Amino acid sequence: MNVNESAAVANSEGFVSSFVACATPCRLQTVTGFNSGPNQYVFVFDLASAPAGGTAVKPRFVLKTPEDIQFCFDYRGRPFTTGLVLCNSTSPTTYAPGGNDCLYDVQLDQR
Repeated sequence: MNVNESAAVANSEGFVSSFVACATPCRLQTVTGFNSGPNQYVFVFDLASAPAGGTAVKPRFVLKTPEDIQFCFDYRGRPFTTGLVLCNSTSPTTYAPGGNDCLYDVQLDQR
């Protein structure tokens, strides 16, 4: 069995609207979480900090989140060259920050 010695876990430690899981290059393995607010979207950005609402920054991908948040990649993970930021949004097409109502737990590789 191979052990990933560079694996890390980052969690929001409370309800947030945005969360910087990693401010340096990394590979995303798994995200689990919970949305306590209304249905909304989670934008996953390749950035070192959360963007301002309404900015034209394109997310790597967007997830619709009714309540539970969970997604994972294979053992190789998904590369992020700048950093990894998760933000909830009330809009699926433009980043419109939602309330402080999401919890995140992120497993990543910081190589």
